[in-house]
Amino acid sequence: MSPNKIVIYCDDGTSNVEVLEASLRQALNELQLQDRFTIDNITADQIIDDHCSLSSAKLFVMPGGRDLPYVEKLTGEGNDRIREFVKHGGRYLGLCAGAYFASSMIEFEKDTSIEVCGERELKFYHGLAKGCVFPGFKYNDNSGARIVPIQLHEGLSSLIDVNQCWTYYNGGCQFIALKDSLDVGEEEILASYAGNDDRNESSIGSKAAPTAIIKCKIGSGIAILSGIHPEYSAKFLNADKYNDELLQQLYQHEAHRALLFRKLLSMLLM
Repeated sequence: MSPNKIVIYCDDGTSNVEVLEASLRQALNELQLQDRFTIDNITADQIIDDHCSLSSAKLFVMPGGRDLPYVEKLTGEGNDRIREFVKHGGRYLGLCAGAYFASSMIEFEKDTSIEVCGERELKFYHGLAKGCVFPGFKYNDNSGARIVPIQLHEGLSSLIDVNQCWTYYNGGCQFIALKDSLDVGEEEILASYAGNDDRNESSIGSKAAPTAIIKCKIGSGIAILSGIHPEYSAKFLNADKYNDELLQQLYQHEAHRALLFRKLLSMLLM
């Protein structure tokens, strides 16, 4: 039997899992795949204790949130199981914190009170995940969230006939190749940060645009890592937790956002 599950990591550190699940269900319906795949949540203990926990999965999704609790619970055996799952044909989607977590090194708000820097075990992307790309991030506070433009590269834009999308961003990374890395796999940049957002401020300079979404070949499997949140639809966000202007902007760009998320999902499932 072909793998028929999408599993979402749901444990310490994860955030807005219900938004992710709702968006996945919407995308599956729009792709007419709702009868082929079920969606389940999975914990660190299930991954570690149940050797068959990923055996029926096609896609493992690591949501946004906080990377350090992922490290604390999955270091060692948990990460080994996720890595083997992908290496043998599974798919991994890392969103924001899930993208930091799957890179070789992370550098988050270095030299600040919320600095998080260090090596990571999965190493699906053999490089540095560095953030924040845009300033203003605060834990447990969406005041630094914003809607930002990303430029789609040919491998993605040619598939959906769209060159640019505006998506939700809050604390995500860019992907930077490590010059001394000898173990670089097959990687493809799918999208880059297009420049300043509506607030007219970012850490993006005049050099090559920072990478926002990258696709990595891992053995027989695939990992897609994203510094932005293509899964965030305004209709699934709690209006009490986000300002009206942000939600209105997200509604305005909903069609292209949904198109982008569907295409990323189809690249992982089909």
